[in-house]
Amino acid sequence: YVIALIFLIFDVEVVFLFPWAVVFKDMGMVALVEMGIFLSILIVGLAYVWVKSDLDWIKRTVRYGSGRYQKIAMEQEK
Repeated sequence: YVIALIFLIFDVEVVFLFPWAVVFKDMGMVALVEMGIFLSILIVGLAYVWVKSDLDWIKRTVRYGSGRYQKIAMEQEK
């Protein structure tokens, strides 16, 4: 579910990048700066999602066996 939402969010960028590519020669530096700002916002969003590890298909979980706790309890009794 989360992967689908992330795909939709970043897929919308194509809607904005295509017209920019069409008028880039006419607008010149203004279009370049505008798209630079737009892409930097998207990159910050991608970095945030990546750091939160929401792009992982399988979340890693740490599980401890019951033997670990028994061993600690036995060491504390000594």
